[in-house]
Amino acid sequence: MSDAKLQNVLSSLSQTARQLNAPPAGRTAPDATYVKLDTNENPFPLPTIVWQSAITALERQYLYPEDDNLSLREAAANAYGVATDHVIAGNGSSEILGLIYRAFLAPGRERGNAVSRFFIQSQTCYVARGSTSRSQM
Repeated sequence: MSDAKLQNVLSSLSQTARQLNAPPAGRTAPDATYVKLDTNENPFPLPTIVWQSAITALERQYLYPEDDNLSLREAAANAYGVATDHVIAGNGSSEILGLIYRAFLAPGRERGNAVSRFFIQSQTCYVARGSTSRSQM
């Protein structure tokens, strides 16, 4: 993307979104025995069944996915013995946190948690115009 196009896209962001800072650079693990969970790294190779499922999914890549994730939600509900309406599905924890923050935070409302180490929490809270409690729970 050219600089001009990038600037055009950035200029259309909300004032709040334009003030976001870039996430901190990932720290390297001290050695190979450490597993870095903060960057969603998986220390294990994908199981064969996952590879096979991915290849099968690529054969249908031109189809749009369900917009309500109904099949996934039904399967999870059946597996855990709850109603489908009690299951929420999203594209990872960042999306789910975003949905929760937009649903419950309003300007001036505070979010509190024991330890905020997940960078997206602070950014999503900021975009929802909430604030982080100074005295952590």
